Amino acid sequence: MFAALEADLELVVRYRGGTLDRLLDERHASTVAAVVGALRARGWTTAVEVTFYHYGDLGSIDALAVHPVARIALVVEVKTEITSAEETLRRLDVKVRLGAGLAWERFRLPVTRVVPLLAVLDSTANRSRVVRLAPLLDPAFPNRSAALRQWLANPGAAGGGLLFVGVSRGKRGGADMSGPHRVRRRDVSDAGGP
Repeated sequence: MFAALEADLELVVRYRGGTLDRLLDERHASTVAAVVGALRARGWTTAVEVTFYHYGDLGSIDALAVHPVARIALVVEVKTEITSAEETLRRLDVKVRLGAGLAWERFRLPVTRVVPLLAVLDSTANRSRVVRLAPLLDPAFPNRSAALRQWLANPGAAGGGLLFVGVSRGKRGGADMSGPHRVRRRDVSDAGGP
């Protein structure tokens, strides 16, 4: 029925007065802030939540970045979880197609190329999902790890990729792109009482 009307159905889940919404939004916002901080440290000019409406395509880009020297635009899609690779690729394709115009609109900088970057919150579950989805994700995001970090610092011909982003709870806006991290659970039996 919705397809015939070219309409979308969007469900909103509320949990304990919006606590879940705030938690998910905070994780996403912290991940965006970490990526933006890392890009700015490498010479990129950035804007977050860049909205667009172009001939029926509408949405927002988590982070749009331009490198003023290389004249490259970077369209960053941030995911705290990868739920649908197909939907992620489809939406990112639209954003990359519109990237040059949005870069001019936002930064007044003509760019020669628009490159996608998928920034994923670093977790064991996300890393496992990326491995399972390799046939879909590898062609779209060939650069990873050290090669991608090097490209972000000095963008050249080939670029873009998939970046795992570690976000510390106590450090907002900082990015740790060194790889997976071990998290220790606090043993409540050892916690001292009042």
